[in-house]
Amino acid sequence: MTLASKREMSETMPIVIMVIVVVIFVGILGFAYERQKRDERRQWAENRGFDFTESDRDLGRQTGRLFRIGGATARDVLRIPTRAGEALYYELVWTESYGDDRRTEACAILRYPLPGPLPLMRIKPEGVFGLANNDLTTEWQEFNREFDVKTDDERVGQAVLTKPVQEFLMDRLRGERLAFDGDGVFLWIDRYDVEDVDRCVKLMEELTALIPAAAYE
Repeated sequence: MTLASKREMSETMPIVIMVIVVVIFVGILGFAYERQKRDERRQWAENRGFDFTESDRDLGRQTGRLFRIGGATARDVLRIPTRAGEALYYELVWTESYGDDRRTEACAILRYPLPGPLPLMRIKPEGVFGLANNDLTTEWQEFNREFDVKTDDERVGQAVLTKPVQEFLMDRLRGERLAFDGDGVFLWIDRYDVEDVDRCVKLMEELTALIPAAAYE
């Protein structure tokens, strides 16, 4: 090794060490923040008598399949007793790749129990370039233009999407994403916020009350 290369190494070494220290420090801060956030959520749940689970990979995989997300995990799961049974509110976390960059993404999900099983049905906002009548269609064209509806059983899908259900979706859940699967309906919420739980539960109570019993038969 030449004298010049030794000098260059001695000059860059402090910078390398500083970068490593900063990375470790940021990692520690991130871990501490996540731990504090989880403890606050757990305390909130305990204060209200709700069961709390830190992580549920099976629930994450099931939810990821519904919303076509790979490698998702459910964390900070609240188990909320309702008149219809136990609802689940949790943070769905997964990793997205953007070229060489990998980024952690997250949203909140409320799973609300149904009185009977339904086939898989996904409801989401119609995209900018979406077509109004290339999926399950109804007689209400404004609804068709607003929502993209895919289902494994079109007959049952039509039975679920009565005019009162369509009106509720247009008035209260426009721009939101839903998935029906088996005995649960899953509502996608952009951000996990325990203070938002009551609102989300009430929305699903009102929605499911509008679905006719014949749809489950």
